Amino acid sequence: MVPVGVLEPVYRDAARAGYVTAEGDWLRQTDSGTQQAERFRRVWRGRLDRHLEDWSFDDPADKALLDRALDKVAGELLDEQSRRPTFAG
Repeated sequence: MVPVGVLEPVYRDAARAGYVTAEGDWLRQTDSGTQQAERFRRVWRGRLDRHLEDWSFDDPADKALLDRALDKVAGELLDEQSRRPTFAG
């Protein structure tokens, strides 16, 4: 668990940059935020592809396995954050 005080500036900066909007205690990703998230995923997948032995993003089975693993990790992170930070946008 990362303390809210550590994450709050990150959320605030993301809102100022236009990647998310604050709605009460909730954050909603904007179109720009979605584009940045996709860019982040592409960069990390490329990095993993270069560094993992016996792995290829050209192989649909490998790509599907990574997609499932990333979905699982993302779900676990969201589950851990049952409290959302509150801040004035």
